[in-house]
Amino acid sequence: MTRIVEARRRPEHAAMLAGAALSAAAAPRRAARAAAAWIARCHARHEQRRALAALDAHLLKDVGIAAAAAAEESAKPWWRR
Repeated sequence: MTRIVEARRRPEHAAMLAGAALSAAAAPRRAARAAAAWIARCHARHEQRRALAALDAHLLKDVGIAAAAAAEESAKPWWRR
């Protein structure tokens, strides 16, 4: 209640209240962007695990990854870190 009264007296308070309303309106867009970023990360993780699963023992040894560790990592679902 006091913010509304202050907004009537001071124009900078009115601008602050208007900014809060605009940021509330932008919340669905922020949520959609966050969801799209999460999907992109999950897709990249899935592609990396598929590539890891495709490496043979010689290449795994070159990069210093044990075959068991590579199999365990590539068996994880796409949503798990």
